[in-house]
Amino acid sequence: MSWITDRLQSAVEWLYTRTFANFILGFPIATLFVTTVIISPFYYLTDIYVKVSTHPDEDVGQILLSLFLLLWIVIMVIAAALLFALGSRTLKYVNTDNRVDDLKTSGLIDQTKCSISLIGLSLIPFTSEDWQSILEKKLISRVKIKLLIADPKTEFSQNRRSSLRRQDKLSDDIERSIERFTDFKSDISERHGDISKNFEFRVYKNNASMSTFIFDDEIRLGLMIEQGTGLTAPEIRISRKGKQVELFKQITEHFDNVWKDAEEV
Repeated sequence: MSWITDRLQSAVEWLYTRTFANFILGFPIATLFVTTVIISPFYYLTDIYVKVSTHPDEDVGQILLSLFLLLWIVIMVIAAALLFALGSRTLKYVNTDNRVDDLKTSGLIDQTKCSISLIGLSLIPFTSEDWQSILEKKLISRVKIKLLIADPKTEFSQNRRSSLRRQDKLSDDIERSIERFTDFKSDISERHGDISKNFEFRVYKNNASMSTFIFDDEIRLGLMIEQGTGLTAPEIRISRKGKQVELFKQITEHFDNVWKDAEEV
């Protein structure tokens, strides 16, 4: 039962990524198919009953089915419009054991075709061999990647390190990330040439209130909780749709502004 629920939820979420017109058409058609399968037995039973008992020459079952389907389409178009409007106002809040691992299992990476923009303290999880392989494949498919890492020497980084009680580990993670991403870009340049220009990373000096992952039309925000890491923090998900468009735009503009002020590595 949970599998069916998950698939239905995924289908509705996918519809929310479409335009308003596609949603209005897609929702009734999808529900119409399911409904038709369910009511088909009633159509046959009604048709058989009418033919046997009262009006053998009339196809009453087919008439009733046609009227029902027509009414269903009208109702579902109205329902789809309401769902789109209400659903677009709702921010999705998710708890995950590991936000970075969830990016791989959710399929969001595979769906990304244009750009990936990440901002975090160190982004150290993205330096693993698995993630470097994923990023390399995306670069080969012409996806543009921008990474923003905190400057380990700033007061913000020092305060964040104290709040996490990680001593020098945060600074070490940042330095290690810078080194690994530098080596990664050099390796990509040697093996794939010009596509390395689509991979950029910088260090920022201003404070960050949350880690931000932007993949084409979806943003995932991880709150930087006191004495907690962004990796396991509650996550807010925002799509470029409906009433969320303005919020999506503000966050992407925030990333662009931080990017402009950040120092190239």
